[in-house]
Amino acid sequence: MIGKILAETREAVASMSATQEGAIRGVTLADQAGQVIVQIRDGASDAVEAVNMFATRMDEAEAFAKPGKR
Repeated sequence: MIGKILAETREAVASMSATQEGAIRGVTLADQAGQVIVQIRDGASDAVEAVNMFATRMDEAEAFAKPGKR
């Protein structure tokens, strides 16, 4: 009887340890995903800024090229 209780207790402890390790891995992966999302957002912002700058330069060049606008 006591042996069975000890065995089941060990099994429960092992299961809790595995669950804790899984939770730690999950937190680590979530943190990494968050960092990647920030990098993607920053890259997208940089791309939008570059496109806006390009469009502004194109507008300026077009305005300069029109007769009577110089």
